[in-house]
Amino acid sequence: MTVSILIGDVRDRLRTMPAESVDCVVTSPPYWGLRDYDVDGQIGLEPTLAEHLTVMVEVFEEVRRVLKPTGTLWLNYGDCYATAPNGRSAAEAKAVGGDDRTFRDKPFSTIGGVLKPKDLCMVPNRLAIALQEAGWWVRSEIIWAKPNPMPESVKDRPASSHEKIFLLSKAPHYYYDAAAVRQEAVGQTAHDLTGGRYAPPGQPAHSGTRTARRDSFARVSKDTPGAHGQKPQNRPDREDIAYPRGAGRSLRNWEPASLEVWPIATRPFSEAHFATFPPELAERCILAGAPAKCCSTCGAPVVRAVETELVPTAKAAKRNVVDDRDGRADRQDAGSNRAKDGHVLGWSNRVTTTGFAKSCACVDPGTVPGVVLDPFGGAGTTALVADRHGLDCTIIELNPKYAEIARRRLSADQGLFAQIEVAA
Repeated sequence: MTVSILIGDVRDRLRTMPAESVDCVVTSPPYWGLRDYDVDGQIGLEPTLAEHLTVMVEVFEEVRRVLKPTGTLWLNYGDCYATAPNGRSAAEAKAVGGDDRTFRDKPFSTIGGVLKPKDLCMVPNRLAIALQEAGWWVRSEIIWAKPNPMPESVKDRPASSHEKIFLLSKAPHYYYDAAAVRQEAVGQTAHDLTGGRYAPPGQPAHSGTRTARRDSFARVSKDTPGAHGQKPQNRPDREDIAYPRGAGRSLRNWEPASLEVWPIATRPFSEAHFATFPPELAERCILAGAPAKCCSTCGAPVVRAVETELVPTAKAAKRNVVDDRDGRADRQDAGSNRAKDGHVLGWSNRVTTTGFAKSCACVDPGTVPGVVLDPFGGAGTTALVADRHGLDCTIIELNPKYAEIARRRLSADQGLFAQIEVAA
């Protein structure tokens, strides 16, 4: 697959891209008032929050232009507190821990207007609202919970341990592959659902491993090809991305029963002294939002066809309990759905992929890979994940040094067959 690295101001570079040419955008822009990267024209150093939001809306107007009508934008943005600089440099902040987004080492004061000292600035929500007012559909607010957050010495509030991801679209109906990111249902185990074919993290799988998610960054050990930046050796087909056997449940932005809030650890990248979001985070967004193939004539996505069947939960099936489905509604209404042995019975939807079909009226069209864009490319994490999943990707980066870091990283991952285009 081809990765293009465009060096320059994001607004200028976006204007050179064809309209409606991108299927999915996954990005993490520079956070307001957080870092001075010593590059002229950098976004994030606007003196006021209002000016920053104005610039961001301008950028994403161009993003919306290049996005297909069926496209989605996955926007990661962390919050910060209104405060004055503490005098510590970015290099010193980086030395404290692996994630340099500490939200307190400011290059300038973020106090002003309605923002009082110690105020939570609410920047992610303000940005989402600004984009909504500009015409975007805000479809979901997702919590990225960090199991390994930066430690804080604060004593008068909870420590910060999450960031937000907003799913936005340019139209009310868009491409979203729910089956590709389907998850294990609460109370079920991967072993129950797959007959032992789905391996836990870091453990070898038995026969039938092609039913597992393709090259999942979160499910490889340090000795597995593809882990820690190595190139995966086995790339299953797109049909096999869905949760094994199609069982489980849809991806959620928050799950109180299992405390699932997209709990993904931050991962430092040795070459970068700036923050990079983890590949697992980009992978979820890309699997859900980027079609593997599109019509070569009109660009419409090739979509998954599925069949849904109501089945007992793994716990109920394991006990060989035979239940009357016709009476389940009455039992649920009465607050009781129990087998004779006292165990609670449940029913879940089993979603099975039956094939893929074009979503356009073109006659005998060929197909091309889906296209992913990251307008704030950084170290190239989005491109790395997109390429591993057989997608074309374009990233834009203002800083030539960071663009070179991304190029080396991608070249090492692609190996002999690297297809990387760099345009200064």
